[in-house]
Amino acid sequence: MSERMFKSVAMKVFLAGREKPVTRTYRAGPRSRFTSAGVDTLLEEVADHLEATFPDQEFRLVQIGPAAFNFVAAPQELTDEIPARV
Repeated sequence: MSERMFKSVAMKVFLAGREKPVTRTYRAGPRSRFTSAGVDTLLEEVADHLEATFPDQEFRLVQIGPAAFNFVAAPQELTDEIPARV
């Protein structure tokens, strides 16, 4: 059974206080595709960027399709209730 390959990966970032999400589409180069490992690498890079850019925000990752993901910022009142990571 072959692994699924993706020509593009779509991600939306929903920030608290913003009406519209920030949308990014990552496209594979000519004659290439993203593997599952490549998609995981992209997700890690975006998560690291969000953590560095918005250190006071907590984000949930929501998969909405095989190669489509949403990062949703949790409201501040909920993040105050989330225990610190160990």
